Amino acid sequence: MRNSAILVAAAALTLSGQAQINVGGHQIGFGVKRKATGSPTVTLVSPTTYLAGTQVSIQFQLKDFDDSKGIKVYSQSPCTVSSQSAQKVSDGIYKVDVTLDSRDTDGECPVTLSSIANQQHYSTVRVPYRNNNAEVAKANEEVHTFLSHSTWVGTTSAGSSFTLHPDTSMPPAALKELTAKNGLMLRDPKLPIPMMLVMTAPNKVSFTRMGCMMEGTFKGTTATLKPSAMVPASSCPDSAVILEAK
Repeated sequence: MRNSAILVAAAALTLSGQAQINVGGHQIGFGVKRKATGSPTVTLVSPTTYLAGTQVSIQFQLKDFDDSKGIKVYSQSPCTVSSQSAQKVSDGIYKVDVTLDSRDTDGECPVTLSSIANQQHYSTVRVPYRNNNAEVAKANEEVHTFLSHSTWVGTTSAGSSFTLHPDTSMPPAALKELTAKNGLMLRDPKLPIPMMLVMTAPNKVSFTRMGCMMEGTFKGTTATLKPSAMVPASSCPDSAVILEAK
């Protein structure tokens, strides 16, 4: 009977992972230990240095991840992922499409992969990139060309239009500071309040008109703008706007 009790206790030990049990007032050790689980890690399958200003498809190798419900992916500037769900290629290998902003210096951007099933399983890998000076120079030239015009014509989605010219009433110091940030104050002669236009290479535009903040992109001499998601629709009666430099 005593032997049966010991066998039962030993079986319980195997299930519970305890290192020892108490039988008849005596501690009996079995030397049983659970295998420690490794820390989740992410590495690049084919380490390389990517070119800034391009979109690349990168494969990541995951180790000690619970990927039973898929893998989420997050990025930080200057990288942007095309989807927050990583695409499985094979066991432990996932693919992510990443766009690297144009940069005139070398650097790295963090990409984090995270288990949907287990929030404790996540790891960050730094994706290296090299500068794209030619692309940056081209983008800056296009921004300066857009801002150097003397007239801009805006057409709203409702079919109305307005004409803008540079506002010359700003103090020289403020104008110089705004110009350094690729910004410009514009004036509609029909309205009492000037408007602000700010460009960000390679092709981003922000525009403030009558209290409405708008965002968009530009190509050549045309900017396409929509109200920012951060402002209520009631403050943006013009809705979408096409702004063309003349």
